[in-house]
Amino acid sequence: MTLAALRTAFLLAVPVLAGCESMPALDADSTTVGDAALAQLSSGAATSSLGSLPVDDGRYTTGAPRKTWVYSCQSFPSGSGSQSLPWVSGQTWNSKEKVKVRGTVGWTRSLTIVRRGTQRTISGNGLPGHQTGTFPISPSDPAYEYDQNPNAIAPQSVSYSIPANPAVAAAPSCLNMGPIGIMLTGAQLFNAFDAQGRDAAVHELLDSCWGHPQQQGAYHYHTFSACMGDSVTGHSKLLGYALDGFGIYGPRGQDGTVLWSNDLDECHGHAHVIAWNGKRVTMYHYHFTYDFPYSLGCYRGSP
Repeated sequence: MTLAALRTAFLLAVPVLAGCESMPALDADSTTVGDAALAQLSSGAATSSLGSLPVDDGRYTTGAPRKTWVYSCQSFPSGSGSQSLPWVSGQTWNSKEKVKVRGTVGWTRSLTIVRRGTQRTISGNGLPGHQTGTFPISPSDPAYEYDQNPNAIAPQSVSYSIPANPAVAAAPSCLNMGPIGIMLTGAQLFNAFDAQGRDAAVHELLDSCWGHPQQQGAYHYHTFSACMGDSVTGHSKLLGYALDGFGIYGPRGQDGTVLWSNDLDECHGHAHVIAWNGKRVTMYHYHFTYDFPYSLGCYRGSP
């Protein structure tokens, strides 16, 4: 894919809204940028690092937040085993070689974001404005050898009311399993773990947009997806909202440099001047990173 084509694909991304406005729908046949865009979005250093990321099964705490860990509201069974995976070597994994679920299924996304006073209301059908793989995973798909995900993607009833001007809480809050944010693609964001407390990006088979459905059919991400339509240079775009109201941005920081978990605090964020509600303000916000825990490590605000 050429750079011009990538930029065209990125124009399909959702704009940031201010005031009482409705979220426009993406076309059901929107181009899936997937791995090609991921390569474009990554710096040279980041691209090389994507071939040797740490496997972080069980990297959580229930007592207090820890930088580069997940502050979890629940514990997980100890000793959860894992099968041999060709993209895993010892304690590292290669995200560029991981098998992806095949398919190019289009969806009709519904997503409305309205800001009134102190509240931002987000509602929709939970379907992404980009193509997905085919789920349930077909026995003819090479991904089936490693994950027989039987779940089909299905519309959801998504409705959140979050602070339009969130404040940093006196103490961080833990993350539950299930949704921790809603992305502007229309799909939801889950934390870094699967149900066994394993690094979901490593063990669960995802499509080229790094998403898949859970038991009720909710298509979701555990990590950054280039299909979210982040910027190619400069500071990353606003890609969605955490359930405490703070914004979630892509992996590029103030000067356009790709961020890693060690660059951020224990909740996976930091504060500097950003555009928010139509103004330039110094404000806390989260970032995706390519390494664990990928998005939030805890809530900095009050969910």
